Amino acid sequence: MKSFINEQCKENCLEVCGWLGSLSIITAYICITSETGNPLFIDSMNLYGSFSVGYLCYLKKVWQGMLLEVVWFGISSYSFIDHMID
Repeated sequence: MKSFINEQCKENCLEVCGWLGSLSIITAYICITSETGNPLFIDSMNLYGSFSVGYLCYLKKVWQGMLLEVVWFGISSYSFIDHMID
């Protein structure tokens, strides 16, 4: 029984991280579109979102989604470093 509860908790935590990642990406997109927000904040939101959604895609073996998130993470990393230098 304890093993079942632990497994359910782990699965639910991963789902919550995936949803939070999706909301993070959507929030960053809204900030970019409305031209509001600190660029480092937006980059951080994209980094977190792409990592969490990509990790969930990896665990569920959704390779197309994972590829998209790996590319998104790479672009976000480049943008984050570029904004840090400026």
